[in-house]
Amino acid sequence: MIWESHFWKEELVRLARQLQKRRKQRRWPERSLAKLEKEVFIGFYGIRKLLEARKLSDSLIKKRIAVEAFKFTGARQITIYNWNSKFADAYDFENPELVSMRLEFLCNQIVHSYIFKEVFDEDGALSGIFICSDWERKEKLYYVSLVKLIKVFLSAGSDYPTHQRAIFDPKRGDYRIKNW
Repeated sequence: MIWESHFWKEELVRLARQLQKRRKQRRWPERSLAKLEKEVFIGFYGIRKLLEARKLSDSLIKKRIAVEAFKFTGARQITIYNWNSKFADAYDFENPELVSMRLEFLCNQIVHSYIFKEVFDEDGALSGIFICSDWERKEKLYYVSLVKLIKVFLSAGSDYPTHQRAIFDPKRGDYRIKNW
């Protein structure tokens, strides 16, 4: 359990700065791709731990994040052996839908990712990631822009609630906490 959140939040701000630098990167050797994946995973794992420890404001926890979603077509099964090369055949990229997801859901999509694929624009610049968890892979694939990833890290990294109300819930055997 996280007691002092400052160190976790400071790391999120650092990771956001790293992602901002990647906007200018044009060469993507395998080591850079792996480092990007680690930065995103570590950042969202940190956010999830902050959520669970109730170290973020309720307004941030409830905030919805707009992303693009692509429905699973069933035309091709996604497996551990083919997800990287065949996922483009398994989702309907012709009919994207805009969906909004809670921060916790986004964290879980990344922490439990089955597909994690970088997306580059026509100039070779990183524009975002395709992501879906092992639970969602037969439902939808999500696209999250790099700008949104950075924004989420900065929002969580600078979110310091100033007020808290805790009410003991005897059924849970723990407190229900509200932060603002």
